[in-house]
Amino acid sequence: MLRVDPERTLEAFALARRVEVDPAEQIRQLLPRGRDEKGREGHLARLLRRKCEPEHRELVEAAWLSLSPQSRSDRQLTSFYVGCLVDLREWDRAGALWDPHAPASRATASITNGDFELPPVQSGLGWRIGTPPGASWRRDERVVYEGASSLRLDFDGSPDLDYHHASQLVLVSPGQRYRLTARWKGEGLESFSRPYLEVASREPGQSLRVTSPAPQEPRWDWQPLAIDFQTGDRTRLLLVRLRRDPGAQAGDRISGRLWLDALRLEPRDAEAMHE
Repeated sequence: MLRVDPERTLEAFALARRVEVDPAEQIRQLLPRGRDEKGREGHLARLLRRKCEPEHRELVEAAWLSLSPQSRSDRQLTSFYVGCLVDLREWDRAGALWDPHAPASRATASITNGDFELPPVQSGLGWRIGTPPGASWRRDERVVYEGASSLRLDFDGSPDLDYHHASQLVLVSPGQRYRLTARWKGEGLESFSRPYLEVASREPGQSLRVTSPAPQEPRWDWQPLAIDFQTGDRTRLLLVRLRRDPGAQAGDRISGRLWLDALRLEPRDAEAMHE
């Protein structure tokens, strides 16, 4: 069936589950090696892209292990699989695969691609940047704070824009103090409600949410941002994102440009938190 209709990968494996075939054996039978290796890898990639529910754990694990070493080194496919591990709350495995050089305990959290030197991967523990009506984005190689590029956001004056479309999931250690730093620049940001950075927990029962101040003026040159916070006793996953709330008055518009660069997340000791 897969050779006839490659887009029916997930349906084929759903049928195989009904007869309780071992996931690795499902792959061997439905996607045998040697016939069409490129097509086989494509089917395996489709399995990794699906939202990883607990009932799919073994199948997605088998799909990852069945990929060729070259495919497992692919940045995009790795991000899909890491996203699956995050969904399954397998924090240490996700962290080790995302950053093989990090400590196994993930004691040191970090922002991935904080200088926007690479395009966003849109999954895993990388940047996810969307384009809602009223806003657009691009990597800007002309206006930068450091490195070769920054993230530029353009707002076209649309009313009541609820912007939360530049975000990244970050693995952290429980009970750890951190500082998030960044640099940003604004030009012509006309609105009663301007953007700000937000750090929030992403797990049930965790209520951490801290934000940076929103800028008071429509134009400013590169300025530093810093947010100090402490994770909860069970916190392992945070969401870092740029936000803009709709204004208090209906119809509040936002126009102008915003640049973001040099994001860092580092652990802090108790004394440093009170500097």
